[in-house]
Amino acid sequence: MLAAIAVASLIVLPVAAQAGRDATQQQLRDDRAAAQASATPDPDGAAPVDPDAPGEPVPTEAPRADPIPDDACTTANSTLMAPAPDGATGHRGQEIQLVNAADTPCTLEGYLDVAYGDQNGHLLDVTVEHGSSFMAQDGGAVPITLQPGESAFAEIGWDANSMHGQLVASTLWVATRPGDDRLTWDMRLDIVPGATVKVTAWHLRQSGT
Repeated sequence: MLAAIAVASLIVLPVAAQAGRDATQQQLRDDRAAAQASATPDPDGAAPVDPDAPGEPVPTEAPRADPIPDDACTTANSTLMAPAPDGATGHRGQEIQLVNAADTPCTLEGYLDVAYGDQNGHLLDVTVEHGSSFMAQDGGAVPITLQPGESAFAEIGWDANSMHGQLVASTLWVATRPGDDRLTWDMRLDIVPGATVKVTAWHLRQSGT
């Protein structure tokens, strides 16, 4: 009789262990569902954060074919500032300012490097083009020399987009040019996958503007 009980125990214990694991997994699923249900809805109706969403991280720099000149203005010797964008009749514009923070002059030519990360921390699928937008005119790339403390500017422009149910730009990544290290800001913008962003060349501010 004792032997029969022992055999029965050997059968029941593994079944009980499996049942415990199943219960734990179900509890984890229930907890995740409850957390999602209790989360505050996004005010713009954007897609909720999904920790299991596929995607690639935003690269910390964009590829560049030729080396950056030794005397170039870079994120190492300059300060970049990215204030909140302006809006007008369904269009958006954001001015980026670069200040030479070094003790010697630095040179700048070409276009700002821009990328965006979504609410899941992944690279947002956005087309970045050089040129004018509704909010800013592009004068083309010209050589600029900045003395210590002097500034140059570039503008980013895009059309407003509905964010309902969408991945949206939640971080802005900017560098002086492709190949330089990108700096990043947490910044919610109505830029969604498939959007086109226009970027002007670096330029000096005209007097009186």
